[in-house]
Amino acid sequence: MNNIPLVRVRYAGSFAKELHKLGAPTERVLNTVGLSEEILDIPDGFMPVEQLLRFAEQARRYTGIADIGLAAGLTPFGQHSQAGHNVMVCTNLYQAIVLFCKQGNSEITNSNFHIRQQQTMVWFCGGVVEGTDNEIRQVELYRIGIMIQVIRAAMGINWEPYELRLQSKNDKSLYDTELIRNANVRFGCKMLAIGIPHYAFALTLQHTKDQSPVANSELVLLSESDTSLEYSVKEIIRTHIRAHQSGIKNVAKALDLSVRSLQRRLAENELIFSHLLEQTRIETALMMLENSNVSIIEVAMEVGYKEASHFARAFKRNTGLTPQQYRFQYQTENIKSTASSLHVNI
Repeated sequence: MNNIPLVRVRYAGSFAKELHKLGAPTERVLNTVGLSEEILDIPDGFMPVEQLLRFAEQARRYTGIADIGLAAGLTPFGQHSQAGHNVMVCTNLYQAIVLFCKQGNSEITNSNFHIRQQQTMVWFCGGVVEGTDNEIRQVELYRIGIMIQVIRAAMGINWEPYELRLQSKNDKSLYDTELIRNANVRFGCKMLAIGIPHYAFALTLQHTKDQSPVANSELVLLSESDTSLEYSVKEIIRTHIRAHQSGIKNVAKALDLSVRSLQRRLAENELIFSHLLEQTRIETALMMLENSNVSIIEVAMEVGYKEASHFARAFKRNTGLTPQQYRFQYQTENIKSTASSLHVNI
C-alpha cells in the first residue's frame, strides 16, 4: 500500500444519487465502505479509488441492478464538475475528447484516458480498472456513461456505440444493457475503448442547458499523478477535515484497513498519522487565511481544532508565526506585489 490512487468524491456521489432514486438504504450502503453523507458534501475532495470500487459493487448488490454503474455515469456530465463543464463547451468533438483525456488527472490519479487511431476508426480509450470482476464492471460502465455523453454532444442524443471493447469478462447480464446491446462487443480486452468514425471528430458540439455553469466548483490539478502514501493519505485527511471526520478510524476505514494496520504501513514509510494530520490541518488553514476573511476562530474550527489556542500553538510550531501574523504578512506582501505590477504596467 505504498501507492494509493485517488478519485474525486463526486464519482461516489453519482452512485449515491442512483441509490436515492431507487429508494435504497443509501446511508447504510455508504457506511459499509467507510463513506458518509458528510463526505459526499465535499464533491471536489479525494477518496481512494479502491473505496469507490467497493461502493460501486455494494450499490449493485443492494439494488440488484447489474448495470447501475451505467445509470450513474449518465449523470449530466456538463453539471458533473468544472472539468465536465469545460469539456462540454468545447467547439468540436476532437477538442472535447482531447481536453477530457488531459483533465483526467484532475479527477483520477491513475487514469489513462487517451485516443488511439486506426485506419477504420478512432478508439476513445478509458484506461485500465483494477479490482474484482464485479467492481471492474461497474466502474467501466460508469466510464462508458460519461464518455458516451461527450460523443453524443456531437453525434446526437440517440447515438449508440457499434464497436466496443471491454475489460470486463463476458457476462450475459450485460447483453440487455442500454448502449451495449446493439454494439459489436469484445470482452476481456486490455481496457475499455469506444470506436468512433474519423469524420465525427470534426463535428460541432451541440451545447444544451446541461452546460450551465457549475456552482462552487474548481479544477485543481494533481501533481504529476502523485499516488505516494504520504501524498494520498494527506489528501484523504484533507477531505475528511472538511467533512469534520478527520480521525484515524475514519481514514483507516476509507482505506479498508484497521487502525493498527494503517499505523504500521505509515511507520514502514517513516510516517506518523498525527504528524500528517497536523500538517494537513495547517496547510488547509494557510489556504483559508490567504483566500478568505473568516475569523481565526472559524479557521481553527474548520480545520478541526476545538480551541483557538490549540490551533495558534500548532500553527506557530509549523510556521513560526501566529495565524494573525501570517494573514497580515500575506496581505501586506500581496498588496506590494499588486502595486508593483500596476507600476510596471504604467
